[in-house]
Amino acid sequence: MMDRFLPVAAEKRRLDRIFWFSLRKRVANHADDRIGCTSKMMAIEGEELARACVKAAAEMQAENIRVWDMRGVSNLTDFMIVCSGTSMPHLRAIIRDVAGIVDKGHHVKPVHSEGKADSRWVVLDYIDVMMHVMDEEMREFYGLETLWADAKELPWDGTGQANGGQRTSRFTH
Repeated sequence: MMDRFLPVAAEKRRLDRIFWFSLRKRVANHADDRIGCTSKMMAIEGEELARACVKAAAEMQAENIRVWDMRGVSNLTDFMIVCSGTSMPHLRAIIRDVAGIVDKGHHVKPVHSEGKADSRWVVLDYIDVMMHVMDEEMREFYGLETLWADAKELPWDGTGQANGGQRTSRFTH
């Protein structure tokens, strides 16, 4: 009777090895991309990357931008950003320009993005930073702010009136 399950167990072990090998390969490739993005510039990580994402979102007039330090609360990411757009074209513009501005200025692309503007919720995953761009109605419905209530919110100067009236994205401590 046990002989019947041996091929299944062997197949499961084989699939597990394939999965872990491909995962290690993806992580190694991702690390190589981030370490050697250009010969003169190092990739940014953590809080600096979160600042770059917030600044890009603010430049696109994203609304209600909030940033949480997830270190010690979640193994998923170090920083989580949630912002809102007012319409489908606005959501598309925020998503497109955040990814473009961060890539152009810091040579970092999202490792993965999930969702489309038509779904009214898109996640840009930079590993160290996860950015949620949501329609206000979806944001209220899912309540990510309450889900991660244990995380420390980083105050952000959303007025943008520092530096002689120029729009800025500063975390205040």
